[in-house]
Amino acid sequence: MDKKAKTYVAVSAIVLVLYCVLYLLIPFPKTAAYWIEFPFSLIAIVAGFVVCQYAVKNVSIKSKFYGFPMLKIGILYMAGQLALSFVIAVIGFFVDIPIWIPIVLSVVVLGITAIGVIGIDTAHDIVEEQEHHDEIITKAMRTFRLDISYIVDLCNDTELKKELEKLSEKFKYSDPVSNESLFEIEEKLRQEVKSLEETLNTDKNLTKKKIDNITILLADRNRRSKSFKNKN
Repeated sequence: MDKKAKTYVAVSAIVLVLYCVLYLLIPFPKTAAYWIEFPFSLIAIVAGFVVCQYAVKNVSIKSKFYGFPMLKIGILYMAGQLALSFVIAVIGFFVDIPIWIPIVLSVVVLGITAIGVIGIDTAHDIVEEQEHHDEIITKAMRTFRLDISYIVDLCNDTELKKELEKLSEKFKYSDPVSNESLFEIEEKLRQEVKSLEETLNTDKNLTKKKIDNITILLADRNRRSKSFKNKN
């Protein structure tokens, strides 16, 4: 159990003990409504702990944004249900509350909380799926940028190094998103980049030619990418 989990366990345990001590020792009228609220409050403490733990699980930065509302829901549910139990207990001093009232109120609070958690969790899954999709469609260009940067570092020729740095800049400012219409030309780029690394520091003229070929292919790739976006 990591430190974060231990913290939530400790806080939940403290809340549970304090609630039980206060709720059971304060001389509230021990009505049926009073006892009905007690298990609902215990459920709220446990459920609040579980929701808070789930909300802060290890996720990406972007999808973690959706964990904060869930964390808030867990805390509000716990606090709301505990407050409701005390209100019901206090009202018991003055009137005899019908059993159905605390049951309906507690079930409604629980139901609203469950709907909120499910809705946020669904949004969280959608965001993670989108992140995974974005990672896939940008993988090709990220790989090209890394490969070209590596080739720049390997280059021993000053003149060629400048050309390669210019090429690296062109990759850097190219559209990172791929699509099906670009797969063929990106495969050609992949082969040319691989060939460029093989000829580097062995044949200067051939290396220059490879740089020119990659520049042309990259420009073509960017034109196709722009055209594809304009159609959509």
